Amino acid sequence: MNIFDYWASFLAKCDNEDKELILIGDLNCDVSKTILDPHTCKLQFLCSLYQIDQLIKESTRLTPKSATLIDLILKNRPENISRSGVIHLGISDHSLVYAVRKFTLPKGRQKIRQVRNFKNFVENDFIRDVSQLPWEMVYQVGDPNLCWQVWKSLLLDALNRHAPLRHKRIRNNPVPWINPQIKELMRKRDYHKKKAIKYDPESQWELYKTLRNEVNINMRKAKSKYFCDKIQASSQMGDSKSGWARINSLLGRKHKNANINELKVNDDIISDDKSITETLNEYFINIGMKMAAESACQSTDALNDQVIYESTVLLPKENFHFADITIDSVSKRLQNLNVSKATGEVFTQIENFLNKHALLSKFQSGFRPKHGTLGALIQMCDQWLQDMDEGKINGVVFLDICKVFDSVNHEILLEKLKTQFGIHDIELKWFQSYLRNRKQVCSVNDQTSSARTIICGIPQGSILGPLLFLLYINDMPDILERTTPTPSLCRRHSDIFLFA
Repeated sequence: MNIFDYWASFLAKCDNEDKELILIGDLNCDVSKTILDPHTCKLQFLCSLYQIDQLIKESTRLTPKSATLIDLILKNRPENISRSGVIHLGISDHSLVYAVRKFTLPKGRQKIRQVRNFKNFVENDFIRDVSQLPWEMVYQVGDPNLCWQVWKSLLLDALNRHAPLRHKRIRNNPVPWINPQIKELMRKRDYHKKKAIKYDPESQWELYKTLRNEVNINMRKAKSKYFCDKIQASSQMGDSKSGWARINSLLGRKHKNANINELKVNDDIISDDKSITETLNEYFINIGMKMAAESACQSTDALNDQVIYESTVLLPKENFHFADITIDSVSKRLQNLNVSKATGEVFTQIENFLNKHALLSKFQSGFRPKHGTLGALIQMCDQWLQDMDEGKINGVVFLDICKVFDSVNHEILLEKLKTQFGIHDIELKWFQSYLRNRKQVCSVNDQTSSARTIICGIPQGSILGPLLFLLYINDMPDILERTTPTPSLCRRHSDIFLFA
């Protein structure tokens, strides 16, 4: 099979799939001759069959006795090429061929934000209207979630009357190192360039060039001073994060655009912001259940097996209980409540309880104080060295579990809290309330999806999230103890190392 037979099948595939083709190279077929050899005839036949144009028209290999056109650029859509040609270089007897492909950069979507218009806002009028709202409606609802919705709806209605929402276009931030002096020089530069173009005197062109050079010099100095000052300030404050952010900005390592203009779902293109948010929210809601289903985890009914039964032997002599607290202390703490740290007291109490009764697995290195990556590596290396000294062969399996937080089954977790960690009664109901009926939304381009109920997974970024996941996988080593030979296990976050 010669090269042209391969090209024929390749070109046929490109044509059937309607793909754009650009073929560049020394094809050793001189298309400038009047009488063509068989290979060149075959090439021209394929180009004619699949409507491919040859863009180079000038000889590309020149010698004192010959001039041939054998370095070619073949293109099936020549309208996408703005220009092409030949550059004669002295480093080879073949000249350089080139083509410039047209590209249309997508226009960035304007950043539109919803902001409140406080132009006609009168604080006393707003306070008076808020005081006259039917707040008794809040107390007539027994469900705390509905209470919150009613309270928020009443307050937002009043706020919308006094400070209505409006859409505001967000402009890009100006370059910080351009000062008023540079702006004035730029204004003069542009003014004299217009005069030079209009009247074309030599003196006007010289003045424009002088101002242009002065602007460039001042811009370089101002930019250099700006970054030097910022990096030095970050260094003096010990803030390496902001320092590297300045360096990356200087090197052109910009963050990718966070806006999502379109989404491809099942060969369909979605460009509406609301549809994008709903589609992404649907995906994130179901990703945990999908991962859990693929892992073929046991159902809740299968929890009362030998593993759970044997683990109950390790139960502490006392059950876990929340510490008593008074109404006054509740009121005081609510005034300074940080929502992201609202479960911090629960975390502290249950962590002390677990440490007191030594309920956590010794193999767990992640999510624990005084444990980490270094400890896990030392443990593994020591065990491997000991095995090598005893003439054994080490085999290691490195596992990285995907979507570990999203795939936690609520019922299995609650059953483990009850049977393995002594959490009962009101404390168990608190965890049930914390896990069940949680809702999430997805926000894209200032559009928010409808709220969807989460039926699988634990909150990420919360204080309790890592601890609950740790308790969820705490009994994993119990399964390995039934294998022969018994492998060793080391865990760090979602990474699991098995070695024997």
